[in-house]
Amino acid sequence: MDAEILRRFAAPAGLGGGALVVALILAEGAILIGPLTLVWLWVAGGVRDRRAAVTAALAGLIALGVAGFISSQVDRPRPFVVGLAQNYLNHPADSSLPSDHAALLFALSAGLALRGRVGPGALLLIVGALVGAARVFLGAHYPTDILAGALVGLVAGVVVGRGPGVCLANGLTAFGEWVYDAPLRALQRRFR
Repeated sequence: MDAEILRRFAAPAGLGGGALVVALILAEGAILIGPLTLVWLWVAGGVRDRRAAVTAALAGLIALGVAGFISSQVDRPRPFVVGLAQNYLNHPADSSLPSDHAALLFALSAGLALRGRVGPGALLLIVGALVGAARVFLGAHYPTDILAGALVGLVAGVVVGRGPGVCLANGLTAFGEWVYDAPLRALQRRFR
């Protein structure tokens, strides 16, 4: 079933023009929206925003670690390796399960949403779905690779966004705020 969905959804051979450009931007560049959102929340937001950003960052790190471990244990050839799709991303022929991109974006989304930043979390959920679809379209992943990555990310977000992860995120936020504010405190002391 996975291969059949891929055959119907994958880009045709010789794809070019605007469709290829948009798909490449989504598949390779849109992931940057995740870290940029966290930086924006840290710099422009209040304590609640910074706590959400740190929670999401921790969830993302956990998701990437788990996804990397699974990939090292499960050798699933990418669709282009077995001739089901063309390799538009010039991707190495490593294991495709799960998608690291999906794991990261869904972890960031869940981490933000569970700490009360539903708007940015929803944005990253949509970006994650679009990135996953583009990576299937361009032959780097099967649909179940994206679903597995999304599941890893959502579980990581819940683990960090609820329970003991909250205490860790709050402590790291307080430390980060102290480091972040240190230059300002030094200037204030100097001009008193």
